[in-house]
Amino acid sequence: MAIRTAKERIVVGLMILVNRKSDGVTYAKAETESLFLAKGLDQVADKGGNINLPEDLLFTVISLAISTSRGALMVKGAGTFLEKIPMPIVDPQSFFQQNKPVNL
Repeated sequence: MAIRTAKERIVVGLMILVNRKSDGVTYAKAETESLFLAKGLDQVADKGGNINLPEDLLFTVISLAISTSRGALMVKGAGTFLEKIPMPIVDPQSFFQQNKPVNL
């Protein structure tokens, strides 16, 4: 996952890999980007211009990006072997601590 910010937007990029543990082969890969328009981000920027998103906003955009990407993968995988694979529930908190936004 990568989070990028600019004056009035937040972009959350995700890469989804479908692997089988038994053979370690990647059977599907999807990359998504979710764009969120957010006015006033410049008001939370530090003196260096780095935008410091409030934790609750960051958690919300990560959650929405994960949910949207899951839905996109389900739609794209319809009619293929992917529709028979259960999609794991992902805890957004596990991404939250690891990913700091970078400016676009």
